[in-house]
Amino acid sequence: YRLFNGDVRSYVRRHGGTDEDAWDVFQDFTAEFLQRIEENKLSFAGYEGPFGAVVMRGAKFIWLRRFRKAEYRTTTVGL
Repeated sequence: YRLFNGDVRSYVRRHGGTDEDAWDVFQDFTAEFLQRIEENKLSFAGYEGPFGAVVMRGAKFIWLRRFRKAEYRTTTVGL
């Protein structure tokens, strides 16, 4: 957590989120990551990069998914 949450928080804040959003994204990433490992749906075969890159890629995906959902809700409500 200490190694990667600062990077996730910085990314989320730069892209319109709050510290609370960043915490939620980090928690969601952790839960999805552990679930995929448990279900054997995650493979690092041939991957030699840093684990932080895996965390950031997953966190970015989760944040963009959340942001788009929230943006969709706010843009369609006024129709």
